[in-house]
Amino acid sequence: MGDKTRGLYGKFAVKRMDGSSAPGGEHAKCFHYVLDLDHDPYAVPALKAYADACREEYPLLAADIDNVIVRKAAQTTVDAHSVTWGDWEGTVKDIGGRWWWSLRFQGMQVANDVTETKSKAVWAIRHAANVTCSDGLSIASWGIGDGHPVGEGVGEQD
Repeated sequence: MGDKTRGLYGKFAVKRMDGSSAPGGEHAKCFHYVLDLDHDPYAVPALKAYADACREEYPLLAADIDNVIVRKAAQTTVDAHSVTWGDWEGTVKDIGGRWWWSLRFQGMQVANDVTETKSKAVWAIRHAANVTCSDGLSIASWGIGDGHPVGEGVGEQD
């Protein structure tokens, strides 16, 4: 029986390194869920959502998770484009059929996320950087389409 017909089931045995998941420990009966970043196309978006959810209370954890996602994207990239304009750099990468995007200002990470299409990733970068069509950064700069600028309503959909 395949995973698509089984739903959620006990597939892994997880234990805490501090021993608190041992019988009688504080975490002995806790439920844990394992994400497979190498084979599961939903794992990276789920991990990104977790980082975003905990970012305010646990900023170091969120930053570490962001770094894991960036390293994973670098390992699995099929197609990638980076464009620099002034102090800004935007990067889009195909990570197994989903598109990871990143925006940096003066080398510092400003924003990143995962989306369904390259065009949506480029639009998200431009939106996050507040870049307009008049800035002259075209879709062709990102290796998409026929060179029309990306902006409101353009480049949002493939």
